[in-house]
Amino acid sequence: MNILLYGGAFNPPHMGHRHAVETFKEAHMPDKLIIMPTGTSPHKPLPAYSPSNAQRLELCRAMFGDIAEVSDIEINSNDTNYTIHTVQKLLQQYPGAKITLGIGSDMLLALHQWYKVDKLCQIVEFSALSRCHDDDTTLERQALYMQQTYGAAIHMLKHDAIEISSSTLRVQLRRGDLPQHITPLLPYIDELGLYRTKSEKLSTSEIQRILQTTLSDARYRHCMRTAEFAAELAHCHGLDATEALRAGLWHDLTKEFSHAEQAAVADNFKLPSSCHGQTAACLCFDKYGESREVAHAVAVHVCGEIGMSEFAKCIYIADKCEPGRDYLGVAQWRKLAKIDLNAAFIAIADELTGWRISQSKPAAPKLLAVRNWLMGM
Repeated sequence: MNILLYGGAFNPPHMGHRHAVETFKEAHMPDKLIIMPTGTSPHKPLPAYSPSNAQRLELCRAMFGDIAEVSDIEINSNDTNYTIHTVQKLLQQYPGAKITLGIGSDMLLALHQWYKVDKLCQIVEFSALSRCHDDDTTLERQALYMQQTYGAAIHMLKHDAIEISSSTLRVQLRRGDLPQHITPLLPYIDELGLYRTKSEKLSTSEIQRILQTTLSDARYRHCMRTAEFAAELAHCHGLDATEALRAGLWHDLTKEFSHAEQAAVADNFKLPSSCHGQTAACLCFDKYGESREVAHAVAVHVCGEIGMSEFAKCIYIADKCEPGRDYLGVAQWRKLAKIDLNAAFIAIADELTGWRISQSKPAAPKLLAVRNWLMGM
């Protein structure tokens, strides 16, 4: 029996991992393809906000279950997991099997440091993925060293890798983002509240108490009016009015934070900037248990975003058109928004752009890009 073994923390598993598995499978056509999520790794402990071992196992089954067998050998072990011990257990389970260990180029470069690598090289072969932009000379030199020193059998596979890392995904998940490379797992992740601090929502009265102690009275009243109009718009367009109300309440949570406070939140969540929409989104998702849909709408409420949802448009428009706004044309936009969100967004964007130009300020490029996207330009 030919077995292809591919192991890793898979914290979380993502489409980059799956693409690697598909490459191994196509190249080797194994009788059995085994995915082995690590238990207690000798190389690095699992970081904060990681799911339990059992949850990680289920994530792997959801990602790989249709193309491979997901093993719990390491997950269920209380000992530190070394690859040679895992391979020995598999050989006891499948006597006489030929085992090929699938590894990435980074693991190939560190292979000489593995525990009992000399013995491991006697009982397995290696299949190493070489990314298209890798330094093949360095990899070939390492493969030759392993062959000459330990008798390792190493097969090199060219691989057009999907450039995403689990560490990046963990940050994105904690921020409330919608990362593309893990979409199939998001329902399970959100159902169990994984990769975040808190997943239980507050009541609306609890949210209001937080806002009252965080914001000035004028800003608090703006949030209340925005929330009410957002809920009204959501109802008009067949969307979740309760969730829209919550997004409207949270949207300016950090608007009055000091520069240092904004920067601290941005640093904590590894945000590229300290825009108050993004910092508020991170806090309402990770600290206060809001849904990813609410967090995303809060994050983009300042200028919008190409591809934004109808729900997010409701929050953007409600912020600009809530009943406390009294500038020219706003009453018209409120009526228009109840009928056509896109038309209302475009009208608001045009007015805001014209106002900025009248004040000798440059047009907001992101807002213009969203406006042109909605225009089909």
